[in-house]
Amino acid sequence: MSFLKESKHKLIMFGALILVLILAVFGGIASNIAASARDVEGNRSYALLQHTPYGYTLLKWDAKSENLTVTIKLVGLTQNSTHPAHIHLGDCKAMGPVKYMLNNVVANAAGVGTSSTVIKDVDGGIASGWSVNVHNGPMLAPADQFIPIACGNISNPHHEHALAVRLGATSAANQAAAGISLLTLKNHTLTVLVAVRGLVPGSVHAEHIHVGTCERQVPGTVMYMLKNLVADKNGNATAITVIKNVERIPEHAWYVNIHRTTMLMDQTGFDPIDCGNVQGK
Repeated sequence: MSFLKESKHKLIMFGALILVLILAVFGGIASNIAASARDVEGNRSYALLQHTPYGYTLLKWDAKSENLTVTIKLVGLTQNSTHPAHIHLGDCKAMGPVKYMLNNVVANAAGVGTSSTVIKDVDGGIASGWSVNVHNGPMLAPADQFIPIACGNISNPHHEHALAVRLGATSAANQAAAGISLLTLKNHTLTVLVAVRGLVPGSVHAEHIHVGTCERQVPGTVMYMLKNLVADKNGNATAITVIKNVERIPEHAWYVNIHRTTMLMDQTGFDPIDCGNVQGK
């Protein structure tokens, strides 16, 4: 196969992959986005946008001391942010009262947050029917600081003394959005298409291309400002940004970040609700 034919084949395969991803993420609203992806020629990359933050919690119960140790790790948080956390009765969709207070999840400069708490006198061990919840912070009031940004249900039917629980999207507003970003570079012009579903109708969201990765936001500086996303009546949003004088799309060096609001001066509004690493060049 000649170089030209091989290159053309790779572009066709890449375009087909992108169309499959769009259809999987967006279903019925995919046709217009797919048409845009087909029509733009050039060097292409993409970012799959998933809810952030995400991570896990480890629960370990000591039968002798009846101490329960709860460790949390999350990635994709606002850098250097603080987030209240609790174990609640009930699940993430129907959360009940607080069962146990946990130490705050504190993020470092890379947006990686950790917390460790030892709870005394936990009779009977790790129970099913609990949930671990992390809030937007840095406090629990007003309401936008209380928003649950990561949650995981605890199920322990076999009465294990150690359990790992995934923490991810919640049922709170804008906290279960998903999407895709398509990046095309031609003649030093970068075209960035971003499409997201699962937003609050009418909500407006700042977005950027940052330097680093979703998992380690270092240095995390904004490389390019993107046009705000504005959700329609169905909670879907698309935005296309054209950026001039771009030399290349680097491999494994950029990420696309969608924020909860356009008010980015504090962690409450800055809250990164979706993130995706740029890949597939």
